[in-house]
Amino acid sequence: MVIVYKEDMKRRFDIEHWNRKTAYFYFLDFSNPFAHLGADIDVTELYAYVKANGYSLNLANTYIAARLCNEIENFRLRIEDGEVYIYDKVHAAQTIGYEDGTYTNINTRMKSTLREFDTCERAHIVEHKKIRQHESGPYDGDLIFMTTIPWVSFTSFQQPNNGTQSSNPKVAFGKMKEAAGRKLLPLCVEGHHSLMDGYQLSLFIKGFEHYAAHPELLDEPM
Repeated sequence: MVIVYKEDMKRRFDIEHWNRKTAYFYFLDFSNPFAHLGADIDVTELYAYVKANGYSLNLANTYIAARLCNEIENFRLRIEDGEVYIYDKVHAAQTIGYEDGTYTNINTRMKSTLREFDTCERAHIVEHKKIRQHESGPYDGDLIFMTTIPWVSFTSFQQPNNGTQSSNPKVAFGKMKEAAGRKLLPLCVEGHHSLMDGYQLSLFIKGFEHYAAHPELLDEPM
């Protein structure tokens, strides 16, 4: 059965023949079933690339994370009404900060290239700041919740969640720092342990490192 959800499609995921079936049920009733993995990502080449092309580094980070969540199947899985669904495409919900210390969030739409994403979301942010209200809710299944903490180079980060009611992955970026002439970006990725393990979280980290080291790939269509 195929269900229309917003602009994207989702379908039931076959857990009966899933190699993670045992792990899925093991973690399902945990009061906090989310696993976290953090790392400092070398973004030296990415930083130079976005500056040379006039892109936003923040939007580039968001785009890489969203692109990886579409590439790694487990990041498109959601637990909804006691069933597991897989979305054909997922998108980033990104926080937008204001000078008074408050924030709202915007729902971005995934694009084929960084150039297209940067162009669309820059305009989106300008218009969104005039409205100043949240665009996403906690149970929007096709979203990955992302935030940026630009004041601190954290070593770990935990985002709030709604227990087992929300299974959306979450990503946090920290304040960029420098070490030995390299630019390092703190990153923390979080996933529901019924839907993914440390292996998939590691794939996300490794994938981010790869795109950051070869940023020209971001302008090759998905």
